[in-house]
Amino acid sequence: MSRVINFSIQSNTHCGYAGTNSAYVTDYYLNINNISDVPVQATLYLYTKDGNQFTEPAINDLSFIGIDADIVPGTPFTINANSTVQYNNYFGNQNATQSYLSCDMRPAYGKIVVHSSSGILMATGEVVGRRHFFADNIPQWVSLNRVPITINSGLQF
Repeated sequence: MSRVINFSIQSNTHCGYAGTNSAYVTDYYLNINNISDVPVQATLYLYTKDGNQFTEPAINDLSFIGIDADIVPGTPFTINANSTVQYNNYFGNQNATQSYLSCDMRPAYGKIVVHSSSGILMATGEVVGRRHFFADNIPQWVSLNRVPITINSGLQF
């Protein structure tokens, strides 16, 4: 029998066009931690505000600055014992230097389905709203808001 943990995601944030060479960008970050001594099979499902399933892999490879993406929404994965898997993605206006997913694709809610009968998980996330612009051809970022994604009240499941 699977365990299912549902959660809400703040998706009513700044996102999209902000003027010439400027964009409002929304970043999504999720961590799922296996805090047990056995591997766990699970699936992360994300849905837009219209109820459409969101299955996009991470749009950018940012491992060179420490931001990893190990999982794809809607695809089953295994979390090794005492380890963490991560997901990130970015939504906003397309511009000459960055490519983001469309704002209307932002997930508004999700669920983690645990397929394993044993093992203990914890999960958390964050939504970050920022403004991206260029000043003297140098990219600049201004953080507008940070909202936690609370999953199972921060408790293990």
